[in-house]
This record gives sequence, C-alpha cells and structure tokens, in this order.
Amino acid sequence: MRERLTKTQVQKRLRDYFNYKRLYGEMKDRCRHIKNELKKAKEEIGQLKGKVGELKDQLNEMAEQKKAKKAWFRQNYSLSNHEKQNDGTAQKRSPGRTPKEEKLENVQEESRVYPEGVAPETCVISHTRYVTHLKNGKKHVVLYHLYKAPWGNAPKLLGVMPRGEYGMEVAVIMAFLVYFIQISIDQARSILVFFTGIDLSRSQADSLLQQLGTLLEPELEKIIDLLALAYLVHIDETGWKIGKQRLYAWIFTNLAHTVLLYGKSRGEETIEEVLSRAFEGTVVTDFFSAYEKYFKGQQKCWAHLLRTMIRLMLQHPDKKEYKVFFDQLHAIFVAGKKAQKNEALSEAQRQRKASMLQGKLRTLCARHGERIPTDACDDLRDFLNLQKRMIKYMDSLFTFVLHPEVEPTNNRAEQGFRKTSKARNNYQTSKTERGARRRSVLASVLTSLRQNLPEFSLETVVAEVSEWRISGQSLFDHQLQVAHARASPA
Repeated sequence: MRERLTKTQVQKRLRDYFNYKRLYGEMKDRCRHIKNELKKAKEEIGQLKGKVGELKDQLNEMAEQKKAKKAWFRQNYSLSNHEKQNDGTAQKRSPGRTPKEEKLENVQEESRVYPEGVAPETCVISHTRYVTHLKNGKKHVVLYHLYKAPWGNAPKLLGVMPRGEYGMEVAVIMAFLVYFIQISIDQARSILVFFTGIDLSRSQADSLLQQLGTLLEPELEKIIDLLALAYLVHIDETGWKIGKQRLYAWIFTNLAHTVLLYGKSRGEETIEEVLSRAFEGTVVTDFFSAYEKYFKGQQKCWAHLLRTMIRLMLQHPDKKEYKVFFDQLHAIFVAGKKAQKNEALSEAQRQRKASMLQGKLRTLCARHGERIPTDACDDLRDFLNLQKRMIKYMDSLFTFVLHPEVEPTNNRAEQGFRKTSKARNNYQTSKTERGARRRSVLASVLTSLRQNLPEFSLETVVAEVSEWRISGQSLFDHQLQVAHARASPA
C-alpha cells in the first residue's frame, strides 16, 4: 500500500514543483541572454579581425612603398650652406614676440575700454593690448588701454580673437581663404600681405585658425542638431587623407545647413555622428551599401544611373542595345520629373504614377536576372550590373515622385564637394587629426553662414560671430529653438 500524503506534504511538493519550474525558466532566460552576448561578442571579434586585416594591408602597402623609394639624404650639401657653417657666425634664431618698442612705433590709434555700467572715474588701469585690425582694407594697429573696477575684471575685446593680437576679421579672412576657397595657408598669407599689408608668419596664421576653430566648435554641434531635425538631407563621401592614412571626407547638406567632416572612416559610425537611425526624414545618396539599411526614407541618385549609360553608349557606338536602353531609361526619368512638378496630382495619383514607372523600369531591365560570365567584357559587366542595381533599389528610385520636394539627383552634395576634391587632388589634405577637425568646424560653419545670412561678406560674418560672444546665443541657437518649438506638441 502506497502511503497517503497529507495535505501539508502535498502543498510542499506543489511549492517545490512550481519553484523548480520558475528557477528553470529563469535559468533558461539567462542561458538565452548569455548566448546572445556570445553572438554579439563573436560579431565584434569578427569586425575587429577585419580591421586588423585592413591595418596589416595598409602597413604592408606602406612598407612596399618605402622599399620602392631610393635613399634620400635630407642634408643640405650646397656650397653656400657649407660656407655659412664655417664662417664662425651663430645660427639664426626665431625673433620671437615683437618687442613693445617696435609695437609702439606701429600704433595708429589708441582706445580706452571701460567695464559696462561702471563710471570711468572709478576704474583703474588693468593692462594694454596691441591689436592689428583691418580698416578700409588696410592694416590698422590699435593700442587698447583696458580698465577695470577695483573689485572686478577687465572687459573683453569682442572684436578681437581671445588672448590674441589680431582682430576677428583677420582670422575670418584666413579661414575663408583656407577652408572656403580651399587654398593653402601659405597662399592665403601671400594674398593677405599683398592686399592688406598684414604679414603673418606661418605659426601665427596656424594659431589664428586654431583659435577661431575652438571658438566656433560648439556651432558645428548645433548645425548637426539642426540637420537631425530636417526633412531632407543630401549625403556624399570622397577620399581624404590624414598624413599617410587613407580616410574619407563626408558632406551632409540641404538648402539651409551643411556639415563637412574630414578624415573619417567610411562606415556607419560616421553617419551616426550626424544622423541617427531614428532620423525621420529622407536622404538623397548614391548607391554606397552603408546607406542601404540605415535609412527608411531614401532617394537614390538618378545622375549616377544616367551617367553610366551615357558612358557605355558613347564608348560603344556599335552596340545599339545601349542607345535604346538609354533612350528608354531617360524617358522614364523625364516622366518622373514631369509628375514631380505636377502640383495638381493627389497623393493617391502620385502613388499610382510611381508604381507605373516602377513597372516600366522592371520591363526595361529584362536582363537583370542573367548571370554575368567570368569572361564577360567590362562594358557588358557594367550594363548587367546597372540593371541589377536598379531592380535592387527600385523602392528608392521614385521617392521624388511621391514627395515633390525631394530632388532625384545628389548633385547638391556633389557640387558641395568640388572644392574639397580640388584641394585633395592638389595634395592639400590634413596632416593631423586636429587639423582635420579644425577644417570640419570652420568649413561647416562658414558654409552654413553663407546659406543663412542675407549677405555673405566679411563684415556680416564678423558681426555675426561678435554678436554670439556678446549675447551667448548664435544664429543656429535661435534656429534650434524655433525647430524644437515646431516639433513639440502644442
């Protein structure tokens, strides 16, 4: 006879059973979590191994380049240098700071500066500063006598670079020439001395640019925040070196703002610096794979597709298939542009028009499913790959029909990169990460100011930057406040 269990024993066994079941569930969830963590760790290890491989390839390539170069003796073996070394004279040293006596001789104006709201007769002299300004297009040296209250500090010189000996306008001119016109620092110095008489040494020019970059650094972050709230952004990237390291320059732009980033990787981490995955607008891009799964709303650049077919058609006039294909592809594009400009179309009509154009494009790309032979000629390979690309990105080719404010090409970003490409081709890339960051800040702020100021000139830019220092709020601060007010619910 099996022993009958008491009620207490039954309740204890039930409790033990349910406790075991709960513990089993917890351990199962924990095992699942550990498996997911292991999977992520393996993926990260794979990515790191890939980066290590890339770095090894770069090192091997640099080593090969070093091997190929002939030995180069850097010493100066000229007769004049030999005579200088043996004439008993000491080597020339840097002159250092300009002596105060010499500065005093160059002074063209004196000015006394008192703290705001303090009676001048109660103030005492704090210090003096010699500042080189630009007045009527020429060098103008001012001796400032700065006074302070017995209990306070001397006022700031708002039109002067912080702790510098040059006016804000001199720094803005240098930044405009180097990072907007994209010429070298030495060329910019030559232009400055020729037209204004202000002769900057290379170290002074570099210091001025660094000070201005530090001053405007917060403005770049505000422009990035404004782009993150935008409806439409054009993106493109191109090669840009830092020293020997092969990196990229990026542009994020629309009608109102531009961000230029230099010396960045070509991965998603650079995109994420400006636009997160939560970005709700539309991006216009080329067919670089990093964009494919990152953004929801996309418009792929039609100019890339049409240019490829124009090249194939002109390089191979004997292949009539290319001309026929281009004519039909161009007709589809023109029909899309016509629908985009038709303001009378409703949303439903635009949807139908986009679907119809997609159908025509699928019919046109009849060879997209063909396997490319290993021995295929280059033009056939390009032709078939173009058709495969259009089918793959079909959903991103007619966004401009659905949303008329979206442009069908990425010409806006490509045009913004023309001067960058010219500077790169002239070997004016960045030597250090700090230089690349400075270029990013000054190029972005100046370009965005050009897009926003009613008149883009030296006077308006200096006035705008000086106003930021007085009020503590920039033009981009006001724009962000308006954008957030519009985005927040009433």
